[in-house]
Amino acid sequence: MNRTALGKVGVDVNTDRAREAARSAAINMLATIREALGTLDRVERVVNLYGVVNAAPDYVEHTRVIDAASDVLLEVFGDAGRHARLAVGVASLPANMCLEIQAVLQVRPAINAFDDATGPAAPCCSTTPHALVRVAGAPQNAAETKSTPRTTAHASTNRASKP
Repeated sequence: MNRTALGKVGVDVNTDRAREAARSAAINMLATIREALGTLDRVERVVNLYGVVNAAPDYVEHTRVIDAASDVLLEVFGDAGRHARLAVGVASLPANMCLEIQAVLQVRPAINAFDDATGPAAPCCSTTPHALVRVAGAPQNAAETKSTPRTTAHASTNRASKP
């Protein structure tokens, strides 16, 4: 099933379809987190989630759309998935995506260079007890990887995340 929704929410994409896309974006983001950290078990908590919705000027359900991504984080991490959140609407997004999300996570350091035998740990995470990792995600489908930006992870050892 194609989970990528392109277009403006409230015009080209309805709220239910945008919620499906937000859920897909959160799942893609979790896959990136797992790849970067070697395991989701290193996530101590989700600090915040920032959701951007490509929306019509009169659209008012941004929060309802991004709730779907928040729900995924709560399902996966339980109480550690509770987070601060901001959901906003914008006039456009790259590649006409209907939304993007970004999360800041607090993670435990890798036990050693090959945490859980999955490969090298993220460099920042092995040197600080509570690194903050910022991860962005967008809904995507393998057939559209050339036109849709890939999910990326950025890490910082600073307590405050910088844009």
